Amino acid sequence: MCDNRAVAPPAPPAPPRFARSAAGASAIVVACGLFFAPLRTEVTALLLCLAGLWIGAAVLGRHPLPPGALLVLLVVTRVFAFAAPPVLSDDHFRYVHEARATRLGLHVPYAVAPQDLVPPPPPDDGSSARVNHPDIPAAYPPFSQLALWAFIGLGDWLGHALSGLKLLALLCDGLLLVWLWTRRGPAAAQRYGLHPLVLLEAPLGAHLDVVGAVLVTGAVLVAGRPVVRGLLTGLAIGVKPIAALALLGQRLAPRPLLLAGGAMVCAAVGSAVPHLAAAAPLGGGLLEYGTRWEAHPTVYRAVNAVVHPPFAARHKNGVYTHLHVDGGGVLLEQSAQPLAAWGTPGPAARRVLVDDRLIARGLCAGLFLWWLVWLLPFPPLERAMWALWAVFLFLPTFHPWYGLWALPLAAAAGARGVLGAAALLPAFYLVDHHGWPVPVEWAVLAVSAVAFGRAWTGYRAGATRTGRPAHTD
Repeated sequence: MCDNRAVAPPAPPAPPRFARSAAGASAIVVACGLFFAPLRTEVTALLLCLAGLWIGAAVLGRHPLPPGALLVLLVVTRVFAFAAPPVLSDDHFRYVHEARATRLGLHVPYAVAPQDLVPPPPPDDGSSARVNHPDIPAAYPPFSQLALWAFIGLGDWLGHALSGLKLLALLCDGLLLVWLWTRRGPAAAQRYGLHPLVLLEAPLGAHLDVVGAVLVTGAVLVAGRPVVRGLLTGLAIGVKPIAALALLGQRLAPRPLLLAGGAMVCAAVGSAVPHLAAAAPLGGGLLEYGTRWEAHPTVYRAVNAVVHPPFAARHKNGVYTHLHVDGGGVLLEQSAQPLAAWGTPGPAARRVLVDDRLIARGLCAGLFLWWLVWLLPFPPLERAMWALWAVFLFLPTFHPWYGLWALPLAAAAGARGVLGAAALLPAFYLVDHHGWPVPVEWAVLAVSAVAFGRAWTGYRAGATRTGRPAHTD
């Protein structure tokens, strides 16, 4: 019997993944070439073009590139990034200065601000004169300083300080790629390795945060024993204290938590022993950073807007409240009249103004701790990822490279919401360098909130269907 039904014409072939990727790449390169003066270099344009492969293939197409092509792209981007100087950020000048100051004594970077260290530590190639905020001493924890001392010292021995810094970033970035590829497959390595934020801030920008990222990823994704997880987390605290949140990637049972927490404390304190023995004032620069710096705040800005008016009215009337703090105790006074005291601070105690910024910081810390409770139903990997990502949304400072802490975990978990929000972070440079009135931080917050809401709803729905907790550690 003959079938006379019309046969539908064949569907046109779908465009190759590479073509879809090239479209996203071209848009980035055109935008950056037109509006982004610091990026008008062939090397950075190539990196951004290759970052388009991630946008096209990983986000739009949701398909990984062939392993061979992916490996070539990962290697090529790293080769060009290693050869290119850091762009967009000048943190590398401080890295070089503090590594060289460490050679004069472990206490020197913490005790003497760059502008007060005369003559500059040798070899003086002008890096010390270009340090940002030269009136502030070192804020990086001791393990960071030891890593900088070792690798920038190697670079100076080779005749180019930045080569040592780039080598440190490249080793950490490469280790992350190996872990993701071997443990989560090529797709996870692609999501991380061709992400635009990673290319700009890790192999190219050589920010120290990639050192913390590799330690945190090792603790959450690679290490099996709680003690090893704790040791890696403790070393990561030596890069930024927020690394303690990686403990949420550990099983929330008493014994594993106790073992991991004890090992974390031992590693964090142990890495600081040489500096403590040298009587280095470790907290001065970090306190200055925590109380003075504000950049691209989100939740903090909203909270500060609420608490600012009453304090502004008090200050207009000449009413000020201060905390006097030192090792001897704390004194709360208002307009030179004592209100409360705990212990007896000395005459050289640090004087801290109790204003809207301090109160907003305290409220945001409380809100973040309350929000952590909502993470408990998540599996350990996602729990650590969300904590390390969201903490910066509550802090008064959120620089693009801070996103490196959560990105490897997001790539391992396939968390497209976090990966997409992190891809927006380089747009902060449009605001900083060109003054564009672009609400990037609110876009990042909105994407993050939607992604978290969907993830949390999914875990809750799973718990409702099974009648069991969404996740059992």
